[in-house]
Amino acid sequence: MKCAAAVLSLIEVKCAVGARADLGRPKASPKENRDIFMEYLRD
Repeated sequence: MKCAAAVLSLIEVKCAVGARADLGRPKASPKENRDIFMEYLRD
């Protein structure tokens, strides 16, 4: 999706403090997650 002008957006994510005991470690780095998310938004 191409826009004629730049548009500012805000994505707010609310998170709870703490984690489940069976929660594993991330397999992707924060930069990889950002890149994947940015690509998803472009499509």
